[in-house]
Amino acid sequence: MAIQLTSLNQHTRLTFVKPTVKEIKITTQILDAIFNYYTKECYCLAGYLNNSDQFWKVNYHLDLMKYHMCMSNLRIGKPFYNFF
Repeated sequence: MAIQLTSLNQHTRLTFVKPTVKEIKITTQILDAIFNYYTKECYCLAGYLNNSDQFWKVNYHLDLMKYHMCMSNLRIGKPFYNFF
């Protein structure tokens, strides 16, 4: 059973896709097809990522996660063990 989605028409492409988003042909096609289905509070801040971009993003988020895990454990008085 298919779900029918309703276009919200709250965005233009310029309000949905941030200027820093990298695009290739397929990314552009996807963004053009989906932007009308999002509310004004939602926006796209990343599109196509090459290998270098992905490597940086994964490392950044892993470090951020480890930092937050460490801070959370310190707040509750438990030691943080580096599982990574």
